[in-house]
Amino acid sequence: QSFPELEIRHQCGKGNEQTVRSAYGDKPVTVNEFITDMAEAYQWADFVVCRAGALTVAEVAGAGKPAIFVPLPHAVDDHQTLNARYLADQNAAKVVAQSALSQELPVILRDWLENPDDCVRMAANAKQFAPYNAAQQVADACEALTRER
Repeated sequence: QSFPELEIRHQCGKGNEQTVRSAYGDKPVTVNEFITDMAEAYQWADFVVCRAGALTVAEVAGAGKPAIFVPLPHAVDDHQTLNARYLADQNAAKVVAQSALSQELPVILRDWLENPDDCVRMAANAKQFAPYNAAQQVADACEALTRER
């Protein structure tokens, strides 16, 4: 399915740029091995399709972006699915198994394009569940533990 109204940036990782670029053919997609300014990339994006490592999930929430998380299928203890569920359970993200991505991604994209208010709600939900002041929260928890001993 084609979505000509979308502008796509694809971070593909070291050594994959040519292969990924070729897969897109003549479609107007920006492909980079790495994105050096993630703050700018999140600001640019209306939504994000990404893996679900802990830092990525936290960044997506902090940026207040709705996301389609595609957990790494062979992650230890399926931790990426658990990470993604944190936001999905708050209606702030979707979780799609890699094996189902080609079937489910076009359906979700079409739904979001036809119902942009859904994206706006998910973005607000993501922002609400962002782990702000995480360092302070960890420090407070450590202090509380030491006081208990």
